[in-house]
Amino acid sequence: MNNTIAKSVITDETSARWYIKDFMDEQTVEQISYVMSRCKEKIRAVAILDDTLEPLKYQAGLYTRYFLDELTKITDMVDVAVFKKNEDPDIEKQINPEYFPVLALIDSSGKYSGVCFYGFPGGFELEAFILAMYNLSGPGQPLDSDLEKRIKAFDSPINLKLGISLSCNVCPELVQTANRFAILNPQIVAETFDLECFPELMNRFDIPSVPAMVINDSELVFGRKDIKDLLDILELRN
Repeated sequence: MNNTIAKSVITDETSARWYIKDFMDEQTVEQISYVMSRCKEKIRAVAILDDTLEPLKYQAGLYTRYFLDELTKITDMVDVAVFKKNEDPDIEKQINPEYFPVLALIDSSGKYSGVCFYGFPGGFELEAFILAMYNLSGPGQPLDSDLEKRIKAFDSPINLKLGISLSCNVCPELVQTANRFAILNPQIVAETFDLECFPELMNRFDIPSVPAMVINDSELVFGRKDIKDLLDILELRN
C-alpha cells in the first residue's frame, strides 16, 4: 500500500483532495478492493471533525474526509459518515472521543467496535485500518481458538492508547494486535494516535519513542507486540 506522507501542511480542500487521490494509487485501491471483497457484513466508518483545530489536525480531518469518499468508490461493504464536532451527540456519546479528528469503526449492529484512529490512518497505518475493517466485518483473519478465548476472557474495562508515527514500519503490528483485542472483546478499547498530529498525548504520558502503548491511562509499554505478547501483558494486570 502507498506509504507516502505529505511533507507540508495542507489546509485547503482542493489540495487535500488531490493528495488523497495520489495517496490512493492503483496498487492501494486494488489491495483495498481485494480485502473488502471478502467481507461478510456491512460496517460503518464514522469520522468526527473539528474545523477550529490547529493546521495539522485540520489537515488530518480533510484527509480523512476525502479518504472516506474514495473508500465508498472501492467497496459497498462500508457505510461512511462524516460529522462535525457536536453535530451528532449520540454517536459522540458512543465513541466518547477525547480529541479530534477521530475515525471510528461501528459494527453491523450499530455498536462502536472500540477501534478508532486519532488523525488520518495513512502511511504504514493504512493496512492496519483496512485489516480492522476486515476483522470487524468478518470472516477476519484466522486466530487460534485458545488465544481467542483468552482475549474474550477479560471482564473489566481496558483502555489501550497507542502512540505511533505514520512513518514507523514497526508500529502497525501493535496497532493490528490491539484492534483485534477490541473487536473480539467489548471491554477493550484500542485508540491509535498519530503523535505528530497529537503531541499533547506524547507530553501527557511522557512518550519518548514509538510504538508506545498506555494501558488504562497509567502504565507505559514500548515496542512491537503480537497477540501472545499483549495477552501476557494484560493477563498479568487483571
